[in-house]
Amino acid sequence: MPEAYTRPDSHTKDNVKPSKNYRFRIINAATFVSFRFSIDEHLLRVIATDGHDVEPEAAQSVVIANRERYDVCVKTKMNSRKNFFIRAESMELKSQYLDPIYTGVVKAVLRYEDAPESLPDTTRQKCTRENACKVINCPNKLYPEADHVDYFSVAN
Repeated sequence: MPEAYTRPDSHTKDNVKPSKNYRFRIINAATFVSFRFSIDEHLLRVIATDGHDVEPEAAQSVVIANRERYDVCVKTKMNSRKNFFIRAESMELKSQYLDPIYTGVVKAVLRYEDAPESLPDTTRQKCTRENACKVINCPNKLYPEADHVDYFSVAN
């Protein structure tokens, strides 16, 4: 794997303080592929879509189609001094012909105040039968039932 994918200074960092609320406006400027946005070990509270306020809805992740915008609030942890990955995972079907270096996931770092400069060692929540993941704006059942994902919409 190229060094650019593993160096701590190669990822965008969003610096945060503990016990604060942060608003993220996520825009998919793609022309074709949707992506699934999440922050490891943090809930996202969707508060707006395409510039329109919606009834707040908490979820593990949100799928953002091309040309869509979502506003989410994230409440930071009370006493964390570590980093967490921010993930955008392509919803494109995986193919054996895809570039083996590009995994379909791009990452940034949610860096807490006083956290080390190192990359996080976090993972996205594992979806299980007992602890299904709540995903907002999944346009169709892109996930097999075995993936234990519950789908929700915030559209009226």
